Amino acid sequence: MSNAPRVPCPHCGAEEERVLVDSVNAPRQPELVHAILAGRLHVFRCGACDREFLVDRPLVYIDLEAGHWIHVFSRADERSWETREAEADHFFERATSGHPVLREQAASFAQRTVFGLGALREKVVALRAGLDDTALEALKLDMLRRTESFSWRRDAPVRLVSVEDAGLAFEQAGSDDVVTVPRAWLDVIAAAPEWAAAREAVAAGSYVDIARTAGHVHHDLGG
Repeated sequence: MSNAPRVPCPHCGAEEERVLVDSVNAPRQPELVHAILAGRLHVFRCGACDREFLVDRPLVYIDLEAGHWIHVFSRADERSWETREAEADHFFERATSGHPVLREQAASFAQRTVFGLGALREKVVALRAGLDDTALEALKLDMLRRTESFSWRRDAPVRLVSVEDAGLAFEQAGSDDVVTVPRAWLDVIAAAPEWAAAREAVAAGSYVDIARTAGHVHHDLGG
């Protein structure tokens, strides 16, 4: 679903009609999936000042064929992630419980709550590549303590940007540097018993992200 409200440019204030989507049906709207992966969904150029801007708003990404259901909130909403996670869980339960087929499939869905289109892009990249995003978040914790490329900053999350033959490519918000790590590192994190507590901590709900616990989890792992 989509609508076309008048949206003000955050740079100059000029208003123009913009087509904004409320939901993405991935199998039926591959052009929107492409825009998500390219980082171009809801990115517009102002007709008055010629500057680009992003409209950060909620939407739901659904891929019933793959079993992916991702509720997206704005980046600003991450400050109240417990409340938003509960809202997303309630929405998912209400949407699936009233449909016989979805009700049967719901337990097997990868149902996630994310904040911002960058986080959505990461989840889509990871899930479409068949990666365990729980282990992926635990891997970030290990990356933060073992590499100098990234640092823990809530306002500048580390995101997976692509899955390559050479490994997994990550970047931190606000930086153009891309760091690629071996896929085997993720496999170790996913299987190692000593990482079980961290995997459980970052995936204690549908908001699977180090930001829900990183304030203490990565310090507990430090050494």
